[in-house]
Amino acid sequence: MPIGQKIRDITDHVVAESPLPVERVQSMGQAGPGGAYSLYRICQFDTDRLPARPVQFIKFQTGPPDLRGINGTTNEALLAIVMDRLKCFQRGQFPCAENDEALAGA
Repeated sequence: MPIGQKIRDITDHVVAESPLPVERVQSMGQAGPGGAYSLYRICQFDTDRLPARPVQFIKFQTGPPDLRGINGTTNEALLAIVMDRLKCFQRGQFPCAENDEALAGA
């Protein structure tokens, strides 16, 4: 990564009382003109809760598509994926109040 670019940990998904390891989520690079980051990586933890190799990168659209071209995914596309998963869980073996609450706020 070039000098001056940062890696920032995102911890909103971490539940302190959970005995299970969680993924490490990080923004990478610098915030764009709108103040948002466009590149994120997700790493799994090994059994000792040490970060392992990255398993996913998410690259968001940077700049207006009509000026910059389509160069990443949109927030709306990512949210549509998460909503679809929650709806499927609600119809499947894992319905729960938390999923209903998340979908109601969407």
